[in-house]
Amino acid sequence: MPSANTTEGDLREEIRKKLEDAIRQRFVTQRDAADDLGIDLARLNSYLKKKATPSAFFLLKACKAWNLKIEFEGTEFYARRLPEKRKAAKSTPEQLPLFSVLKELENRNLDVTIGKKSLDRLELNVQIRFAS
Repeated sequence: MPSANTTEGDLREEIRKKLEDAIRQRFVTQRDAADDLGIDLARLNSYLKKKATPSAFFLLKACKAWNLKIEFEGTEFYARRLPEKRKAAKSTPEQLPLFSVLKELENRNLDVTIGKKSLDRLELNVQIRFAS
């Protein structure tokens, strides 16, 4: 359990150190690091300047991508495995046999009623029963 003297600022400092070390080892610029994590440079700078606390999701992503382990007040935060986003299965459109069904229609399968009438148009409502 965190001590009474522990603040969010202490946590932000620990995160800043880990991020800065990782960036220094892996990237030429902070922009490259931000791009690697899928965030904008301003957000990364807010973490490095301790103005904001990153979300758990961001920390998991950074820990996985850069093999980081954040230790704070006896608790370790790291990512063994972050599930990859699943790609949606591509579906192939299927053409239904509409025209063959229409050829089999008879008058008893149709209900036509007059809807709205106006001077320049007539609305017809058509219902088709495919099952006898």
